Amino acid sequence: MKGLIVMTGKDKTPGVIREAREKGIKHIWIQKNAETGKEIGELEGSGINLITKECILMFYKPDGVHKFHVALRRFFRRYPK
Repeated sequence: MKGLIVMTGKDKTPGVIREAREKGIKHIWIQKNAETGKEIGELEGSGINLITKECILMFYKPDGVHKFHVALRRFFRRYPK
C-alpha cells in the first residue's frame, strides 16, 4: 500500500497513524476534523508526505457544495497545486 486516507474519529486517528507508520506507508491524508495536533506533530519531519486540514471530497470528483468550494478556492488562488 502506498498511501492512506484517514477518516476516523479523533480518538481513533493516533492508532491508525501508528499502524500506518509501522507498515511503512509514506503518504497519509488525514481528513479534515479527524486530526489532532499530536499526530501532526509526530509526522512532521518524519519523511511522510502528510496532508491535513483538507476535505478529500473537494479534490476527488467534487460535487454539490464541494464543487462550489473548489471554484471559490481557485478564484481566490487558495487551491493547492
